[in-house]
Amino acid sequence: MPDPVRLSGSFGLYLTLPFNCGFAVAYAPGPERLHRLHEIAAALNAETTGYVWRAEPLTAVPSLFLAKGGVLVGVPQRREATQQLVARAFASEAIGAALVGEVVEEVVYFDHGVGSVTVSIEGVVDNAEALPRLQQLATRLLADLESSAGKPKLLVDWPAFRATFRDALARTGDLYDCWGMLASGGDGRGRIMCVGNNAFVRAELAGPLVVDRADLVDIVSPFAGLEADVVRNLAPLWPGAQYVACGWEGQIAIVNSPQAEHTLRWCWQFAANYWALITDLDAYIYQQTLESTRNQLDPAQAQRAMVRIQCIELAIDILTHESLPNNFGDQGHEVAIYKAIYESWETDRFLVGIKEKFAHLSVRFAALSAVVSNRSQQRMNVVMLVFTVLTFASVIADVVSAIDSSGTLLDTRTRVFLIVFGVLSATLLATFSFLLRDPRRSSERHRVARVDAAKAAIGR
Repeated sequence: MPDPVRLSGSFGLYLTLPFNCGFAVAYAPGPERLHRLHEIAAALNAETTGYVWRAEPLTAVPSLFLAKGGVLVGVPQRREATQQLVARAFASEAIGAALVGEVVEEVVYFDHGVGSVTVSIEGVVDNAEALPRLQQLATRLLADLESSAGKPKLLVDWPAFRATFRDALARTGDLYDCWGMLASGGDGRGRIMCVGNNAFVRAELAGPLVVDRADLVDIVSPFAGLEADVVRNLAPLWPGAQYVACGWEGQIAIVNSPQAEHTLRWCWQFAANYWALITDLDAYIYQQTLESTRNQLDPAQAQRAMVRIQCIELAIDILTHESLPNNFGDQGHEVAIYKAIYESWETDRFLVGIKEKFAHLSVRFAALSAVVSNRSQQRMNVVMLVFTVLTFASVIADVVSAIDSSGTLLDTRTRVFLIVFGVLSATLLATFSFLLRDPRRSSERHRVARVDAAKAAIGR
């Protein structure tokens, strides 16, 4: 064998099920954010959620996430159901793999309202021929975890957890309505229909399984869902791994050290979270686009819609920056690994779709602004008309009194006639004046300006 690689036979599966709360922990610099996460964890532990919560600092992760300070982690108080589910899947698939140790289930809240239920599974194979079949086992596990019988507790009790989490953030002063949903009377979002499917195969200097380096591609390509002649090693110069591959079906690495596995675990989870968040934002904007087809909106509804659109605009700006591969990390292997996921999952296509849909909402924003502005102007016009009429009536009464201070020149009927005639004349004059100053003209200029801005955004 010209270039042998020794494998220990040990492998790990790291499965993630993303969710989106629809609201987020308010922004704070790294150290301050970690302190706030500790407070939020304490607030959650004071409630009955079925999980024990802690704030976990981030170390040895891409630079973008070091600045976030940490994540919120919840460990279920009972894990027997997940352990039994995984054991049944190993026995059912019979790919030549055995379950080792306890299954680790956690909930990891990341940022921007998104997080994941993560399941870490350890196993062992006694021959290298079983390794290309890990995708079969992982697919079965994911299907079982998403079934009604095997769904993790947090996803089963999602409305209750979401409400508890929202209340905890409100009590600690960290609640941020990132998409404007809460201000509109909404409850938030939910489970995002995508998964993170990841695997580690461990290399060892004295490992019992020996394969040729050229055959590593046959081990990793089935898990990534790629043909062997298409898959490529994403980090060939990284000492931490022999081979790293990713595709639409999943990510897999043949790693040399626990440190490399730690780095990849976070890289893959963050990449899945960003993709899940972007696709969910795309779906949410589509819902808002459908909502905008309603012809009749009262000013209160229009005001709430405008708040949502402004929040969405800010969310798009933040996600566009953070999700770009060049902003992901400082190390070459980090950027290369994330870039491959970014491209294979067609993330850029979703970002383009989001911006195009938002351009429509920008035009809608102009129309909503006109609705609110016109209604406010109409109310102001009525108020001004009333004050004008009352003022004119008072002036006429004062003039009549000054001319006939003694009350002998004009009788009561004539006085009333002059005042009424003057008031009616003032009313007609004021009404004619307000008609000439039609507020819809200025609103139209405002709408045209917003349309031009939206077209410019599409061009960018």
